[in-house]
Amino acid sequence: MDVVEMDFDTALREVLKNAIASNGLVRGLHECAKAIEQRKAIVCFLAESCDEVNYTDIIEALCR
Repeated sequence: MDVVEMDFDTALREVLKNAIASNGLVRGLHECAKAIEQRKAIVCFLAESCDEVNYTDIIEALCR
């Protein structure tokens, strides 16, 4: 097996692509909130471009 060095963005893109392929990625406010509440979420990424303060407050509070 060859070792390939990648930057963070490339590695994250690969991980997300694999998660989508294996049906392991949850998207959207409602589905993410549900996964976090059920403690099924391992990691949560919140886009910096999200300008809805209530959305960011809800997700950040649930992640604590």
